[in-house]
Amino acid sequence: KIYDRVIAVPAIGEKGSLNVRVKVTSPGGHSSLPPSHTSIGMLAELLVQYEKHPFEVHLTRGSPTYKSAQCMAQHAPGVSPSLKKHLLLAEHCDKALRAAEQELFMNRAFMSLVGTTQAIDIVEGGVKQGKVLMYILVPFSNTRLIFVVLSPPPKCATSSYADAPSYDTLTLSDAFQEGLEPAPVTPSGTDAAPFQLLSGTIKEMYNSHRNTSGSDAIIVSPGIMSGNTDTRFYWKLTDHIFWSGHQERPGEGSLHSGLHTVNEAISVNHFVEIIRFFTTLILNVDESSLPQGQQVFCRLPIVWLYRTTEECDDLFRAEARRI
Repeated sequence: KIYDRVIAVPAIGEKGSLNVRVKVTSPGGHSSLPPSHTSIGMLAELLVQYEKHPFEVHLTRGSPTYKSAQCMAQHAPGVSPSLKKHLLLAEHCDKALRAAEQELFMNRAFMSLVGTTQAIDIVEGGVKQGKVLMYILVPFSNTRLIFVVLSPPPKCATSSYADAPSYDTLTLSDAFQEGLEPAPVTPSGTDAAPFQLLSGTIKEMYNSHRNTSGSDAIIVSPGIMSGNTDTRFYWKLTDHIFWSGHQERPGEGSLHSGLHTVNEAISVNHFVEIIRFFTTLILNVDESSLPQGQQVFCRLPIVWLYRTTEECDDLFRAEARRI
């Protein structure tokens, strides 16, 4: 539930990403005669500044997260009167948009979906006690805003370190692979047939499986994925890519609340509903009124594709062989 209303949020886009390796090198030696700043100290000083200056984040009209917020304002009874007022006015009022943003950003999870995040993930270095380290490196991640395409870093990310002392050598490089652009945003309006088909299937399965209706019925709103993993393999195949696993998110501390960790358990009831959902989705696609020859279904638990067969037949076969 989100603000006391059950809302399904299939992702219609993914953020871009960039992993950067920072390497600091300096002369070695013995710790009984250390330099004034070792490479570990230099890197620590840099990383502290890095975390002190996160990227500036703003809610923008037309983004998937903005659409999700608009949906919550209209359908979720738990939205505060002030937030609802500001969101409904935000379409044409910048002041209301900033006020809604301020309240929404009190939820750090929502804020992380809106803007570019940064994280220090791995630190490598050190040989043994008593020996001054000659180099140390750290890969860190930037998960980038969905609408940002190779934009320069904000001023604070480059100028805030200008007054820091300079020592020895600093090297920046790709940590694991080249950076990845944000995924193209999948159409989700009333005239976007694939999204409407997916939305209708979600509503049909959730409401019938739980025998719900009225204010208890599920609402479907577009959103985005916080990470970036699979959709890049399908960008050339289709303009309509969704992440939709049809699994209810349990509350924190629940036995089944694990996500991308050692606990990825799922309740039997949810497992059965997922099977019913994908079965119904396949049948709905097969029986839909979309023109013959324009239906492509990729049997993965997260991706549903639609485009003319003539445009993507060869690419689809190649991707199917790879998978």
